[in-house]
Amino acid sequence: MARVAARPAHNSLVSDKGASAVSPAELQAALHLGDVDVEELVELLTRHFGSSRWETPREIGFPSHGEEALTLGFSKDLKTMSQVKPGPLLDRPALDALSEKIASALISTTGPRVGAFVVIVGRPMLGVWRYQDHLQLGPVPAAAPRPEFLLADHPAVLQFPYRTSPEWEVNLRRRLAAGTRWGKRLNLLVRGNLDVADIRSRHHWVLVPDEGGRLQSRFLQAGYWLEDFLIDRDALSDEDVPQVPRIDAETYYGRIGTLDPATRDQFTLPEPIDGLVRSMEALPLVESLRLDRAAYWFHYATAVAGHYSGSAAAVALGATVEAMTEGEPPGARCEKCDKEIRGPTAKFVDFLAAHLVSDDAIAARRLYFEFYELRSRPAHGGLLDSDAVWPAFVPGSLEDSDRLRDLYRYVRLALVNWLLERAPGGGKIRAAT
Repeated sequence: MARVAARPAHNSLVSDKGASAVSPAELQAALHLGDVDVEELVELLTRHFGSSRWETPREIGFPSHGEEALTLGFSKDLKTMSQVKPGPLLDRPALDALSEKIASALISTTGPRVGAFVVIVGRPMLGVWRYQDHLQLGPVPAAAPRPEFLLADHPAVLQFPYRTSPEWEVNLRRRLAAGTRWGKRLNLLVRGNLDVADIRSRHHWVLVPDEGGRLQSRFLQAGYWLEDFLIDRDALSDEDVPQVPRIDAETYYGRIGTLDPATRDQFTLPEPIDGLVRSMEALPLVESLRLDRAAYWFHYATAVAGHYSGSAAAVALGATVEAMTEGEPPGARCEKCDKEIRGPTAKFVDFLAAHLVSDDAIAARRLYFEFYELRSRPAHGGLLDSDAVWPAFVPGSLEDSDRLRDLYRYVRLALVNWLLERAPGGGKIRAAT
């Protein structure tokens, strides 16, 4: 989840409305605006006052009943704090206690910690990969449940850094946010997929054989459970297993079937994985937020493709590229219609053309336009032929499936090259075709 920082404290946040023993300026300082995450602040205030209420489309009051202690006002984007207003219930002793609680829970830290998630990958995790001293992918314990066949959801353990708080509720949120963020980022880089857990409780009808081997239907909660699994650790765990095999980047990001038979039946990583992660960590805030939005959509594309919706996957892959250009300054406009000359289609094609290697630029751009059309067909109400109730072995369905696989691979490689271009030495990967 992207963090939305509050604006630094300045007079525009101060409201002179409402009578109180506490001034708006004092409340503004006590909330430590500019130094805390707005979403964390709202959650802490809700717990502190016991409840909150949505008063107007842009205001949240605390508590949810009776007279108010304080009100937070937001700007038009509904994310940025624009106003703070003390209420009748807030006196100076209460304000001092609140300020100390915010400083302790949201600003002070007990130091960096390592969180752990069970994630799902597309091949058995037989080795370990460690990045410096704070990021690691490795196998689940030897006695842990595993699928009994190769093409399945295989469990692995992702360990990642996060900044701790003295309050467990804040730690829970930060650990979940950091693990989800790193899981989705790594999913951009690995062949196949790396799926992070859904925090919502989901149940499904499943077939369960009884003692006699007869199938029964049961409505069960989805999930993966490990006994005595530490979700919070002092440091990365030591694993007595080999390292995850590294594959040269051009082969790794090439077409299906280009991997060596010796390694294709286990989880592998591209040779430049460390440099790619290093580039992620060094991104300025604007580019980091763009990458995280792209990672969200790419992760969604892998999830819905696994549920046999090529149409939804195509839309999500288009959104992945569009997330990388979202927020760019507006370009030149047509004098007649006042629309941007370089619209969404051109931005999509330009991004792929800028970050993929091609010997024939004209043919490549034609292909990227076809990719955009593949995304646009379901985005505007159509469906890919491969999503028919019972897909037939006909050219339309086969063409859609093949083109979608290419779109998936090209989008991933464009993002990988975008990261490599920001690493020392730069460069691009020309994937095997």
